[in-house]
Amino acid sequence: LLGYTIPAWVYLVDGLLVDTGPYSLRKELIPFYRDRMIDQVAITHVHEDHCGLAAYLQKEKQVPVYVPQASVNEAGNRGKIPLYRRLIWSKRPAFSPSKMPDYLESEKFTFRVLPSPGHCNEHVSFLEEQRGWLFTGDVYVRKDPVVAFKDESMNVMIDTLQYLLEFDFQTVFCAHAGILEQGREALSAKLDFLLEKRDMVKTMRERGKPDKE
Repeated sequence: LLGYTIPAWVYLVDGLLVDTGPYSLRKELIPFYRDRMIDQVAITHVHEDHCGLAAYLQKEKQVPVYVPQASVNEAGNRGKIPLYRRLIWSKRPAFSPSKMPDYLESEKFTFRVLPSPGHCNEHVSFLEEQRGWLFTGDVYVRKDPVVAFKDESMNVMIDTLQYLLEFDFQTVFCAHAGILEQGREALSAKLDFLLEKRDMVKTMRERGKPDKE
């Protein structure tokens, strides 16, 4: 969009597809999906860049598609997407998901489903405890965010980062930053950044500065 590119990553692990990617990348992703064994799909949250191809996969692969419980009804509607996001990610066709279980089981791995709100209320991450893998959707994205959706909460994101860092993991699989081998350090760095910004905001408010400033 206007020369700005946002990478999008999806992860297929032992038959489990974590997020589907956006509808705008269907020409690149559908051939990949068509030739792969996919047993189940798990959506971290129902933003269009994460579930834009869920309807296709549900129809063509006849596999369960899991979303966080409170997002089941939302996924069944096409959704209202702001224009700038439609220009980047395109539409989000409606699909009929199943409620996310507490654990996702594949032949080789077990993924624990962890609530991780902040980016949106109904956001989850997936932890493979034996391997130290954490699939974080949009929890990380970058260390030093400069913009946020109006319905995001940085206070809640701080709580989520503190919660996730209580678990034993090292590699983070991010939907927009890719694979972070030093994932624990990356999440810690983002937490430090947000805590510093929160302290700055608190100090400025105590000095009587308005929110805009």
